Amino acid sequence: MGLTTVTPAHLTNSQLTTAPKLLYTCPANTFVKITAATCTNILGQASSVTLHYVPAGGVTSTATQVVSGSSVAGNSSYNAQELVNHILTPGDQIWGNTGTGGSINTNISGVQFS
Repeated sequence: MGLTTVTPAHLTNSQLTTAPKLLYTCPANTFVKITAATCTNILGQASSVTLHYVPAGGVTSTATQVVSGSSVAGNSSYNAQELVNHILTPGDQIWGNTGTGGSINTNISGVQFS
């Protein structure tokens, strides 16, 4: 596959739940380099965030965690540098969850190569 198009992309803007939630799936014939991942706690109390990079066909597990229960102080943001610069191939997925439902919003950006 020849890569001919490079496109900046906002991959997800999603509120996390306490159960792992699918945030993004890399499309067919596309590669994505993650350039930024921000988790914002919109509540006044601290909450945890867990992010997974799941290879195509895989499932969330401790083996796929790139951020594992990191604490995000109330009314503040956490820049998930652990996810930045990962390369997603077709079918790869990003999943996330939080310790307190309704507390963490995620914004993940990247560059798509197709």
